[in-house]
Amino acid sequence: MERIKCPYPDCPVTFSRKDALLRHLKSVHDIAKPEPKVTIVSVPQLEVRELSPVNIIPLPQENMEEGEEGQVVLISDTQAGQQSPTFNSKVLKERMNWLAEAVMRLCLLHRKMRPVKKLWACLLGDLIENMNVPPISLEEVERVVYDQIFEVIVPALNDFLVSQLQLFEEVNVYGVRGNHGQLEGRRSLSAKTNWDTMVYKILELGLKGQKQIKFHIETDSFYQVVDIMGSKCLLVHGDQIPAYLGIPFYGIDRRTLRWNVNIPGGWKYCFMGHFHMCNYIRPSGIPIFINGTFASGTLYPLHRLGLQDEPAQWSFFMSHKQGITARYEINLTKR
Repeated sequence: MERIKCPYPDCPVTFSRKDALLRHLKSVHDIAKPEPKVTIVSVPQLEVRELSPVNIIPLPQENMEEGEEGQVVLISDTQAGQQSPTFNSKVLKERMNWLAEAVMRLCLLHRKMRPVKKLWACLLGDLIENMNVPPISLEEVERVVYDQIFEVIVPALNDFLVSQLQLFEEVNVYGVRGNHGQLEGRRSLSAKTNWDTMVYKILELGLKGQKQIKFHIETDSFYQVVDIMGSKCLLVHGDQIPAYLGIPFYGIDRRTLRWNVNIPGGWKYCFMGHFHMCNYIRPSGIPIFINGTFASGTLYPLHRLGLQDEPAQWSFFMSHKQGITARYEINLTKR
């Protein structure tokens, strides 16, 4: 076995292991264990530049006396008198009460930013279920038309409108008719003969003592162009629009483009109901609000579109300067 000799020439000692040699060097020759070799690598110096100063945009100081907003609520497809496993007259009244509360809560929220003094309630038709409008099934009819009007929808809307006077100086009510308001034998009747129009007129007569509530009911045409905070808005029910392959959006886009040319008034927004699902689209640059329904669990949207009812209604805020400033989809099933 090869032994390791001490590296000092005058030292004859040899060792069988390296660690023994190291101990010898330290104790006899006073040499410590060699330090590991360190390689120093030079690092190129980086150029340090100062950042450009931060430009803090000043917080705008709003004048609460300027920039008044108006609140809008769309009410449609209440389907009073319809029943399903999850919907009936009692549920309708509960959902109407929740809508009234939600509208007032939103008003109080926006009043922290702007004055909100007026409410526009746009009633877009199909307030009752009726008993003879296809594809109605008698199994889904809870009440006859008389009860649908006088026991359900008129009291519910009456309570809704009067409740809003707690906050608003003025409530403007607009109304257009829907297809569920059509009477039996409607092909031989005037289009003006419609249950929706009658509901609006009953409400107007019942609330004539409330000077803050102003009715503007359309009786001659299926549409109405109204001015809300300086913006012209087209109100229709929407039953005039066909659904291609069960999808209404192409038909809505195509029809509103034609209406924009042929309906006078220079309107900017379109509000409609009929399709039982809340949506906001602007495929050709025209903002279109499609309202939901009060009903749930019914067969109509499943039959027509392959979809389920969406119990929801739109509310939004408008100003003279910007038009619609905020929009809210109010879910009527969750509080």
